[in-house]
Amino acid sequence: MRRDKSVDFEATEALLRAAALESASRMLSVLFNKANDFVSGQEYFCPDCTRRMHRAGMRSKSVQTILGEVTLDRAMYRCACGVTAYPADSLLDITGTSRSPGVRRMTARLAMRESFADTAEDLRELVGITVSVKDCERSAEQTGACVAAWDEERRNNPPNTIEPDVGDEIPVLYVEMDGTGIPVVKLETEGRKGKAADGIAKTREVKIGCVFTQTGVNEKGEPIRDANSTTFSGAIENAETFGMRIFTEAQRRGMARAKKVVVLSDGAEWIANLVAEYFPGAVHILDLYHALEHLAALCTLLFGKTGQMGTQMREGLSELLREGETAQVLESLRPHMPDHDADGKAAWEHFLYLGKRSHMMHYDQFREQGLFVGSGVMEAACKNVVGKRLKQSGMRWTVAGANKIIALRCTFMNREFEDFWADRTIKMAA
Repeated sequence: MRRDKSVDFEATEALLRAAALESASRMLSVLFNKANDFVSGQEYFCPDCTRRMHRAGMRSKSVQTILGEVTLDRAMYRCACGVTAYPADSLLDITGTSRSPGVRRMTARLAMRESFADTAEDLRELVGITVSVKDCERSAEQTGACVAAWDEERRNNPPNTIEPDVGDEIPVLYVEMDGTGIPVVKLETEGRKGKAADGIAKTREVKIGCVFTQTGVNEKGEPIRDANSTTFSGAIENAETFGMRIFTEAQRRGMARAKKVVVLSDGAEWIANLVAEYFPGAVHILDLYHALEHLAALCTLLFGKTGQMGTQMREGLSELLREGETAQVLESLRPHMPDHDADGKAAWEHFLYLGKRSHMMHYDQFREQGLFVGSGVMEAACKNVVGKRLKQSGMRWTVAGANKIIALRCTFMNREFEDFWADRTIKMAA
């Protein structure tokens, strides 16, 4: 009560919550200490030398839980070779950590969305858990590493590997790929060339891919992406490793049952190489907006940014490009192309870009088939999966740390984190 006899409801809530948590943490401590009853009387063998381990007294351990900090007394077992073990820790899933599974789960959910500093602040303010920023980082990355291993195992052992024809037919399965740079610590860029004027790299490329399905079109004949069908996967890794990653993800998503497989990309050479190796039978479509960007840049170089001729050429050729008339576009531009010298280098790069990818630009035919011609899903993925979390002001990542957070974000955005957590719990119980 305040002096004026009014009630401070918020203070009352806080006091009662603190009292309830303190009482609950004491109960939790009593219950967890009973874990020794489950492990006593059993034999334990050294994981290094396989000899029988002997009980060597009790050791205390403080554990941060969602109810507060509790102290556990656990039996220690020791081998003649010097290895020690705490079976109760394994039973309670706190081996090698002072954070309970509940705290680790909360930390992972927050840290995949916001900075580690914000995660620590939110845990303290919203849950009443005091965890250092560094502990948040360690905990989130540890969970991210487990998620990455779980995802790799699942992709490499898809349910349709043994019986690839089981399940409903998928009319169209799409695969999209792209790369986006993230800021990294200096150590991660040593010996790497950068795009900046000084030639020093300051970023590393995250290769990101997604898979989704399409069952039909709307009343206008426009393709409709199946709701909740998009899954993401990515990491900072070389093209060959990523190729196997996105290939196994497509397999897991039922590529063997797809009537048609479509790859949408920006036409990068490394992606074309992966398509040839892993998706040789796919329809490879160059993202329409990338094609239009190159055409617009070429027209600007040839005719300038302003002027009636430049405007007419740009608009007319863009319309032809949208209709899949790539050959006519190139023939219209060829008489205006400059010499192959330093001054004309940029123009020829755009011209050759379009020419080499003309087989990927039959947009009229793709529309007739009811297919997507734009890679908007992938552009959004670069921003939402990677950019929002890993490109915040002042951030500098290690490759290992970034990959763990990327694994976390992909799993959350795939709506599969609960599957991961359940699988890990089942394996622990087994």
